[in-house]
Amino acid sequence: MGHYDGQTISMTNSGVLTRLAGIWGKPRDNAWIVGDGGLILHWDGSAWIASPSGTTRNLVALTGTSAGEVWVVGAGGAVLHRPPVQ
Repeated sequence: MGHYDGQTISMTNSGVLTRLAGIWGKPRDNAWIVGDGGLILHWDGSAWIASPSGTTRNLVALTGTSAGEVWVVGAGGAVLHRPPVQ
């Protein structure tokens, strides 16, 4: 379940609140969200699917160049790259 307080979108899962910090998508059936604790979610056009980030750092922003290629920036200078879908 999501909540928007006017500045931040948060999601709850089993009573745990996670701050979502960035979203990027292209086209409409492909979107990515990042957030606290290394959270990465991918929208495939029908459902949000958790994608492992390999970090527990808070992820704060992302951008992409194609449907499957995204760059993620996190706290402490963490940079993650998701390669294009083959």
